[in-house]
Amino acid sequence: MADSGDEDEEEYEEEGQDEYEKDGFIVDEEEEEEEEPEEEPQESSDEDSKAKKKKRKKRGEETYELDEDDYDLLQEANVTGFHRPPKADGKTKFKRLKKGGIGGEKGSGGIGLSDDDEEEDGGGRRGRTAEEELKRSLFGEDDGAAAEDVVEEEELDDEEEVDEDEMADFIVDEEEEEVDEHGEPSKHRKKKKKVKRKDFRQAPGINSIALQEAQEIFGDVTSLLEERRRRERDTLAGVDDEDRVDDDDDDGYGRSRKPPSQKLLEKQFEPSLLEEKFLTERDDRLRETDVPERLQILEEAVGALPTSDSAIRQAAEWIYDRAFGHLAVPVRPEFRHLSRDRDLISRQIANVLHLIHDDKFEIPFIAMYRREECFDLLKEASDDYEDEERPLVRTYAALWAVQQWDKKWLLLQRRKTALQAAYEKRIPSDIRDDPEKDELVDKILRALADAQADQAVDDCDAKFNLHFPPDEVEIVDGGFKRPKRRSLYSICRKGGLGVVAKEFGLAPDLFGENLQATYKRHDVEDKPISPEELAARFCSTNRPANEFWDVRSVLRGARHMVAVEISTEPAVREYVRGIYAERAVVSTRPTPDGNDAIDSFHQYAGVKWLLNKPIGAFDDAQWLLIEKAAEEKLLTVTVSLPKEPIATLMQDCETLYLSDGVSLTAQQWNEHRKQILHDAVVTLLLPAMEKEARMVLTTRAKQWLSAQCGLQLWSKVSIAPYVPPKAGDQDERIDDGPALRVLSCCWGPGNPATTFVMLDAAGEVMNVLHTGYLNMRATSAEQKKRKENDQDRLLQFMREYQPHVVVLGAANLQCRHLSQDIFEVIFKVVEEHPRDLAEGLDMIKVVFGDETIPSLYENSRVSQEQLPGQPGIVRRAVALGRFLQNPVTMVASLCGPTKEILSLRLHPMQNSLTNEELYEAVERVMVTVVNQVGIDINLAASHDWIFGPLQFVAGLGPRKAGAIQRAIQSAGRVGTRKDLYSSIRVMDRKVFINSAGFIRVRGSGQAASGMQHLDPLDDTRIHPESYQIAKNMAEAAFKEEAIQNDEEVDEDMLEMAVEHVMTNPVVLDTMDVEEYARSTQGRGQGRKIPTLRLIKSELQHGFRDWRKPYAEPSEEEKFYMLSGETEETLSCGRIVNATVRNVQQNRVMCVLESGLLAFIQKEDLSDDRDVEPSDKVSEGSIVTCRVKEVKLAKFLVDLTCKGSDLRAEHWRPRVQPDPYYQPDTTFLQREQDKVRKKKEEEKKKAFKPRMIVHPYFQNVSIDDAMKALAEKDIGDFIIRPSSRGPTHLSMTLKIHDGVFTHIDIAEGGKESRDLTSFLSLGKTLTIGEESYEDLDEVIARYVEPLVGYLREMLRYRKYKQGTKNEIDDLLRAERAANPKRIPYYFSVAHEHPGAFMLSYIRAVNPHHEYISLSAKGFRYRKHNFENIDKLVAYFQKHFNDPLPEAPRRAVAAMVAPRSPSSYSVGSYGYSAGSRRPSESGASGFDSRNSQWGDSRAGGGGWGSSSGWGSRGNSGWDKAVVRPSGDNRGSTSNWGPEPSPRNNWDKNGGAGRSAWDNSQPGAPSQWDNVTNSEGGAAGDGWAAVPGATPTSGSGWDAVPGATPTSGSGWMPGGHAGPRGF
Repeated sequence: MADSGDEDEEEYEEEGQDEYEKDGFIVDEEEEEEEEPEEEPQESSDEDSKAKKKKRKKRGEETYELDEDDYDLLQEANVTGFHRPPKADGKTKFKRLKKGGIGGEKGSGGIGLSDDDEEEDGGGRRGRTAEEELKRSLFGEDDGAAAEDVVEEEELDDEEEVDEDEMADFIVDEEEEEVDEHGEPSKHRKKKKKVKRKDFRQAPGINSIALQEAQEIFGDVTSLLEERRRRERDTLAGVDDEDRVDDDDDDGYGRSRKPPSQKLLEKQFEPSLLEEKFLTERDDRLRETDVPERLQILEEAVGALPTSDSAIRQAAEWIYDRAFGHLAVPVRPEFRHLSRDRDLISRQIANVLHLIHDDKFEIPFIAMYRREECFDLLKEASDDYEDEERPLVRTYAALWAVQQWDKKWLLLQRRKTALQAAYEKRIPSDIRDDPEKDELVDKILRALADAQADQAVDDCDAKFNLHFPPDEVEIVDGGFKRPKRRSLYSICRKGGLGVVAKEFGLAPDLFGENLQATYKRHDVEDKPISPEELAARFCSTNRPANEFWDVRSVLRGARHMVAVEISTEPAVREYVRGIYAERAVVSTRPTPDGNDAIDSFHQYAGVKWLLNKPIGAFDDAQWLLIEKAAEEKLLTVTVSLPKEPIATLMQDCETLYLSDGVSLTAQQWNEHRKQILHDAVVTLLLPAMEKEARMVLTTRAKQWLSAQCGLQLWSKVSIAPYVPPKAGDQDERIDDGPALRVLSCCWGPGNPATTFVMLDAAGEVMNVLHTGYLNMRATSAEQKKRKENDQDRLLQFMREYQPHVVVLGAANLQCRHLSQDIFEVIFKVVEEHPRDLAEGLDMIKVVFGDETIPSLYENSRVSQEQLPGQPGIVRRAVALGRFLQNPVTMVASLCGPTKEILSLRLHPMQNSLTNEELYEAVERVMVTVVNQVGIDINLAASHDWIFGPLQFVAGLGPRKAGAIQRAIQSAGRVGTRKDLYSSIRVMDRKVFINSAGFIRVRGSGQAASGMQHLDPLDDTRIHPESYQIAKNMAEAAFKEEAIQNDEEVDEDMLEMAVEHVMTNPVVLDTMDVEEYARSTQGRGQGRKIPTLRLIKSELQHGFRDWRKPYAEPSEEEKFYMLSGETEETLSCGRIVNATVRNVQQNRVMCVLESGLLAFIQKEDLSDDRDVEPSDKVSEGSIVTCRVKEVKLAKFLVDLTCKGSDLRAEHWRPRVQPDPYYQPDTTFLQREQDKVRKKKEEEKKKAFKPRMIVHPYFQNVSIDDAMKALAEKDIGDFIIRPSSRGPTHLSMTLKIHDGVFTHIDIAEGGKESRDLTSFLSLGKTLTIGEESYEDLDEVIARYVEPLVGYLREMLRYRKYKQGTKNEIDDLLRAERAANPKRIPYYFSVAHEHPGAFMLSYIRAVNPHHEYISLSAKGFRYRKHNFENIDKLVAYFQKHFNDPLPEAPRRAVAAMVAPRSPSSYSVGSYGYSAGSRRPSESGASGFDSRNSQWGDSRAGGGGWGSSSGWGSRGNSGWDKAVVRPSGDNRGSTSNWGPEPSPRNNWDKNGGAGRSAWDNSQPGAPSQWDNVTNSEGGAAGDGWAAVPGATPTSGSGWDAVPGATPTSGSGWMPGGHAGPRGF
């Protein structure tokens, strides 16, 4: 034992050691190049190990060397005290990083980084993938070596070194020195254990050539991985070849009974690869446990299956109600007969659950061998026409439904148990001391225990989390604290509002009981004080929180608490949920994009316009289609409760929650209770119910879709193999297996060529023939000769192999001609060589086969493993033939680990299902069919592809089936069914009971040449447990026959009774099963009759095929297979594109994209008469047409391209429309208008970027320019592109905060043909009448003077900030203070940016005039002033003069969006700055002077204290055809002031606002007033040019009075209000 000093020294040395050296990832180059002498294994003591470790560390310190770069840096820094070692052979010694694997030596499979990788690898191979690395580790360095070579390479060293250290798998140490017993350095390296490898041996029953090919192409590595795991396990255990457990100790699965070492596999191989090959610990557990694999997976999801009678009885009743009873939505038609007797069906469901939970039986076993327990559940619609002598394959739909709902029930119970345990942990210990909270906890737990659905569990969980929320701060991993979001309810509760909330009336649970009872079980007690008094007392007695400091906030918070508590009460939620499920409706309408995209033939056409469809009416996948369309933003979907049910619900709730008191206090409390109910139901519960309804609809639609996918797959796999025509009259029982030889053909374009593959009766390839010219349309002598040569080769091929049928893949339309060519060859065989036909045939049929499944097989990994080295077209042809021989086996080949079957198109909406959901449906169908068809185990032992269905046999799964396959192939054959359990030991008791009846053991494969006697009952569906019953029945029939023939029967003869009966099935024809049951079992035992019937049927025809007989494709099926079209893509009315091939006199011949031939008749070319086809189309052109008719038998299509037909809306698909489909044309028009206006606005904002370089120029829009200037100083500006095109620029100038003016700059001198010149700055720039040479001149001569005048105005002493009303108030105040003075102020004209307003009072009312800015100064009353003082002097001298005609604005302006625009004096029929007609007569119609916009009259169309005239019903007096002058307003529709109660909108410009026409309530004529440049045509603000304003619009031209140039209507047809 080392002393403490040594230990300290070791610790110090460990700390000082380089971390990469410590990891063992740095390995000297020399170490890799040295060869180790072979030495015998040697054990070392602990003392030696410590000494060696200490010595290694010291040596590492003594021999520590730096890299060359480090030595250079030390020398440059003048560091001394180190010795730089010399370079060896002129080379610098490098170190490299290496990651060691198992056996870290060179060539052992370790992966590392090296500067001499190419030398070590030999071939420079780098960057291996996981599969390449796995292949390399399994087969050695030479990837292409055969199995024998691999063994020889491994035996070169004959030993494998394994480091003792447990970290040796990852660390490769440098060369070490060891010390001997005297402390001297030793010359040898550290000893390592050597374990001899066990040689690879070929398993019996496997072709050696096939095994070698599989190894060369990295085929099935499962068995090799198993062998590798065994070696690694033995290596860790220190077991060599002599001590290794003999094969006889295996358990039959090809593996040792000792637990395997999973660690080494996980370190070397990707987890995904281990999962794919079923080599994880979980896979081992599933493989070894004597429970059906699928039931084990079920238990992993739901927990242990309950077995008590009470639990199963409760589950059975729950399942019945939801699968077959009143809660089944929608009710499946095939289950209607099960809804009649609840007790009977519930008992049978309980029987099934007992068989699954207790006995571990799977559905196929129960349906086949426990029929008496669930007889009614096995009844199907096919029973009405099923022949008892020839039963049909059954779907077991009811039994599968029971198992599915059983899984849901178990998941529900597991969740309830988990929540209950979680609640008990979260409840504080002191809760039980509080009676109120203790009762609350008990109620929640009772409700949770009684919950019968996931929604009810969610309700309980929501209530518990509300009253017992988790802590406000949660501790997460790492010790960090994450604050949780606090809800308003939590804030209210912490504010102490719970005491106030309790006083509002009934507790939520009592209210829930009232709802459940539908009457008032609990009355409301009225409080003696009002709610406000209660809240005031709370505020006075409690320290108010920040959120609740007054009466209103306290009441609001308390109401919220009560509303939330009611919304989380399970009874209330259940009541509302029931109403929602019954009355909620779904409505859809298209978005603007959806309206354009969805036509009559679009997949969303049926759901484009749904109006109030009840959620209970969704019984298919329509909801998934709606969801998909909504995700693509083509539909808007609403799920809601209509107004009437909401009103009824609220009324019922108020009746059961409000007080019946009539006092004022009771009414005050009831008002608050109404608000609570509204918040609880409308605000909280209904949105939650909508979310639930959407989830329920999705779940229901997925269930239906999954069932439809299963039915589609069922139609493929429930078909029997092809039977030659002559075999129909013969006995279908063939002792030596199916004798169908198939010649499979796949069309090829030339490369690859059309290929024929001959398959024997077992589906194995006999030979392949490639014919490159058989399908060619020969036009020359050479081509004809080559085609005849291919025909002769095909003829010899058929004569040699004598196929029973030829199956041709329906790849395209050319296969029609290919089938004729093949038939010609067959005709020659029949006519010239009839003896070369298969026995019993006088003709070889050619049938078309669907290439969907063969194409999947061609591109699958399993096809490359089963048919190594074969090209894709051969693999496809093999699959085509095998599918004809055995459809279910071929489909099972695609259900391997990679699950290629999921790529099979079973339904257009199947992408809505997850892979797990889709495969669950596939697996259910495959299990159902495979167990009724059975699997020939001996035939599969010789042919790998036939093993595909084994995983679907009851009791098995992919893991158990893989182990059984390897064991049986090792054994070579199976003698009897019991051998699977006894001698071969591939399964234990429970698995054997489940699977035995479905595994067919007969003399096929290698068993055909054996001498062992086979039990004939093993070749029937009779279960081994019923063998004695079958023997008794056979003996009884044998005795009965002997009696009839007067023959004696001895014991030896009885032993042959089974064989005799099965050879002569007519013996049992006269046996009455029911009579036999009564005579043998006594009365009351008739429940075994279904099993006896099965035994009788199997004794007569063992494993008779129950599948539907094969039928050739119909004409319609051939058409769609060959064309590649579907009913969705090609039907009457569809729009298609066609390419013109030939223009004839009366028609045009075209070809569709699929290759179909189509014709356009002359009368269908155009709406114009007497049009020649050659004038409309030419050869090679593509025309858009509509399908008129599809002629399936002739493979022709009639088309039309007339414009009227293309535009017509009467074309509809041949589908039944939804009864709730109701288009809304008005909504559609509104949406189109919105889109149009939006596009117009975007078009206005759009600009073309300009190639101008200037500090003040930016390529921005008008909105971006205003945003950029918002934070800038007044007077700043941006020059930008103009929306008027590339011949204009715009300058945005900031006038005031929120006020911007936009100045137009016209460009000239551009070359219109030169795009560069067109986008560059013009040679001349013009603003108004002034021209400039460049932007600098514009800024110097125009902008800077303008900004100077602007700032002068803002600094003037009489300038005031404020709105027009605020300025008016200032004037009135000053006028009141100094009545003899005329007050005046300047201000910004917010309504007219770029202008200022001069406001003054001459007498009583304020007057307003506008002053515009220019580069020359201020413009006022058509005069320019160079400074503000001169303008004021002119104003003071001429303020009484009549106003001249209103000037145009010198600056085009625009206001940032802040308020509706109002227009200037005399320029519009609308008052400047106000939201109503002018009071001063300056605008609108002056009733006193009968003219427009004359300011000399003091009264306009709007009186200061009155409305609009009493004689008319609107603001326009119809009697005098003008706005009324009556100021009383007693009967006016407009009211004295604009208000929401009348038809005048104070905000202006929205909907039915502003000036109404003569009919009350009609659409407004003054809409869209917010646009400074005028509104839209027809709204009164922008009449169509040249059109006369209509009466009642507000723009009327009064008879005899012509609108003047200053009015809102300009003569000469000017459209809309003109500019300032």
